[in-house]
Amino acid sequence: MKIERELAVLSDWTPDEIKMRQSRFSDWAKNRWFVKPVEPLPPVPEGSTVEKLRAKAERDGWLKEFDSIRECAKKLGLDEKAQKHCISYKPKHNWNLTAFSVYTYPNAIYIPIKPKHFLKFPNISEERIQEILGEKIYWWMPTSEMINEFISCLNILISEIDKRKGDDQSL
Repeated sequence: MKIERELAVLSDWTPDEIKMRQSRFSDWAKNRWFVKPVEPLPPVPEGSTVEKLRAKAERDGWLKEFDSIRECAKKLGLDEKAQKHCISYKPKHNWNLTAFSVYTYPNAIYIPIKPKHFLKFPNISEERIQEILGEKIYWWMPTSEMINEFISCLNILISEIDKRKGDDQSL
């Protein structure tokens, strides 16, 4: 390195000389590896936590997908609970359980799933729910295509539940 060659020929190593060289080396390093500061994110709007999470999803570029997942959860009869960093979807019969949660990030949506915590739907087993949603215990979805696949799975689950409800009512 050029700086090492320059240091090698120096004969004075007093504390003042070392501080001066340290300052020079520090200035050189700051200029050499300068990183432009990141612009601050716009402030999250005041209002409900759900609205804050929607604003975050919009900033992250996932608002449409976020809202689609919310709509599916409502059709499944799950209640939503806004938390600091995510929305959790809970069965009406027990708010201590979480069927799934939705976290948005600038590069993906993350959804951990617990099939056994879904509503006790008539004539549909936990195994069938897991078969529809896949064997994954979470979905990490960095693309709209993957998110749409998850939403399709939720829509299949919705249609099966609706169909089975209809079958039960016709008996």
